[in-house]
Amino acid sequence: LVLFRHNGIMRLVQGANGRWEKKEAGYPVNETLKQKQIYSSAQLADGSFVIGTVLGGLYLLSPSLQIVQHIDSQSGLPSDLVLDIYPDGYGSIWLALIKGIARISGYSALTVFDEYEGLQETVEAIARYKGALHLGTQDGFWRLESDKGSTQLQQIPGVQGMCWDLLPFKDNLLVAANAEVYVYNGENVVSLDFPTKSTVYVLKRSV
Repeated sequence: LVLFRHNGIMRLVQGANGRWEKKEAGYPVNETLKQKQIYSSAQLADGSFVIGTVLGGLYLLSPSLQIVQHIDSQSGLPSDLVLDIYPDGYGSIWLALIKGIARISGYSALTVFDEYEGLQETVEAIARYKGALHLGTQDGFWRLESDKGSTQLQQIPGVQGMCWDLLPFKDNLLVAANAEVYVYNGENVVSLDFPTKSTVYVLKRSV
């Protein structure tokens, strides 16, 4: 399956000539996703899917791609644009939003962290590293820590400008921010010396 912003969920089929072609998947949910425009996605451990959209918030889909739940601004989500989705492995789904993040627990309870906790800008990426949730936002690099029921946000110094993506790698966390890629070890931030200074928007592991 391949997800497209304006075409919804499609299948890649290899033709007789060896070339891959996209084909309509025929799922009823596609009409909704085409209208709301897919922006982000994740697959959960049970095989279900979480789809973030530009105009319609979040859709929770069964493994057979039936809509199980729809969460948007009318049901309490601060933004209908979901920029990133992070299932944390502890039963919660974290969403990167305009000016904040949201946590969905047990597919129902919704917790929002926004400007009142210090998140003033758009959150572009979410990753868990050394037990704490880390955020890449348009004004830097943050850590969200929970202690005895309270949650605190702390901005991590050393990362300049917009932070686009986060990737746990070995014992470190890679941070893509503007024209730099940083390595964070839980205490210090070090910039990698790249030969070119181009903006890095996405970090992926090689296969």
